This record gives sequence, structure tokens and C-alpha cells, in this order.
Amino acid sequence: YTLLVAKFNMREKVTFRTKVIATAILAPLTAFSFKGGGWQKRRSEEKAREIELRRKSLEMEKFDVQGDLPWKQDTYQDWMYKPIRAKGHFDHSKEVRIHRSKTGER
Repeated sequence: YTLLVAKFNMREKVTFRTKVIATAILAPLTAFSFKGGGWQKRRSEEKAREIELRRKSLEMEKFDVQGDLPWKQDTYQDWMYKPIRAKGHFDHSKEVRIHRSKTGER
């Protein structure tokens, strides 16, 4: 509103039409700003919960894994971020090399 008024001579009377136009422009911007702030707050709370979950999982006692891995496709989420102790030999025949493209990199 003040931006539109500043453009005109201050002695002129601000018309109803000018006020409507200013409101039509600024009201959606204000609503969008509040919505963005709410999203940031929810995201911050979500990240805090995730950090706490990971911290608790990593503080657990290490689980000894012998033989086959104890997690399956349906119980995979239960084992995320839990420390384990494993013994064995690495099977180099199943290694996969992933090539990164360097387009635009120096």
C-alpha cells in the first residue's frame, strides 16, 4: 500500500480502486509468507525427531552378526542406525563400481 501511495503525489487522495489493487497484490504474498514459515517449523520439528531417533539407535549396544544377516525386507526399518559387529570375509566378486559423470566439474 505504501509503495503504491509513494508513487503518487501525497496531496492526491488515494482512491478506493488503488486500495483494492494494493490489497489484491499484497494479501496473497502475506499468506504465502505465513505458509512458508509454517512449513519451516514443521520441517524443523521433523528433523529434530529424526535426529533423536538416530541418536537413540546409535547408542544401543552392538549386535553380533554371525552368518546370514538378521534383517529381511519387511524388518529392514527396525535395524536402521543400529550398530552391529560382524566378522567374515568380504566377497570381492560382487563388487560394483559406480562411475560419476563429471559434466561441468573441474
